[in-house]
Amino acid sequence: MYKSAVLYVLQSGDWPFATEAAILSAVTHTSLTGWKYVYTSPANALRILEVFAERKAPWPPEHQRGDTAFEVGSTATADSLVFTNTEDARARYISTTFADKPDKFDPMFSQAVVYWIASQTVAAIVGLDPGYKLSSQYRKYAMETIKEARVSAYVQAKGLQDTESSFIKARK
Repeated sequence: MYKSAVLYVLQSGDWPFATEAAILSAVTHTSLTGWKYVYTSPANALRILEVFAERKAPWPPEHQRGDTAFEVGSTATADSLVFTNTEDARARYISTTFADKPDKFDPMFSQAVVYWIASQTVAAIVGLDPGYKLSSQYRKYAMETIKEARVSAYVQAKGLQDTESSFIKARK
């Protein structure tokens, strides 16, 4: 239950603490119309955030999205693939590795996981009707906390300090 809750919340945002980058491995026997290159997705990739070509520095910037188009798919044998027109592609992605590292979690992320677990278990503990109402309430808390945590993660990634404009400061 715990790991599935963590993976659910990891899936829902671009968490700086759970982001990794890797050079993608090319696949030669598979193609998809409209794409020149096919790569295997990293085994620990929960969600690909961006695909990009080699960058000099920094590699990769944690706060910048690439403009390279890509598509994620799979083969009949369930291999996860990345289709793109970028040669020698790299990817930035949310890694499942961090699901087992709660000491790396942002506090708001942890709170969202707790609310999600509560939403999934409270009906069995409390009973049918009141339990389902509580379950719905905890799910709402989880979604609200995930939204707040995503904003917090964005601010951390961007390094934003002060969002008050100089005009407002001058009026004080």
